[in-house]
Amino acid sequence: EMARLIRDDRLELDARVPELDLAAVAPGQRVRVVHGEREVEARVRAVAPTVAPETRLGTVHVALPPDSGLRPGMFARAEIQTEAATALTVPQEALV
Repeated sequence: EMARLIRDDRLELDARVPELDLAAVAPGQRVRVVHGEREVEARVRAVAPTVAPETRLGTVHVALPPDSGLRPGMFARAEIQTEAATALTVPQEALV
């Protein structure tokens, strides 16, 4: 990293996502960011167009709200909330 620009006090979390899960991620999706006991609601800003060949992970840029309480350099866990899929379900007792 040669330089880091912080503009207008905006802060982003760069989440590393496995390549097979990237197709389900899109800008605007809700993200739950967890740092210790703190939970912050955020949004996906962008999905990077490439995947790291060494790790097969893609980068998802998550825009954090100004009142998140997080600082540059901190580590946090991001849970990206994808669309729910409709599925047919039956009780286990009904299976033979």
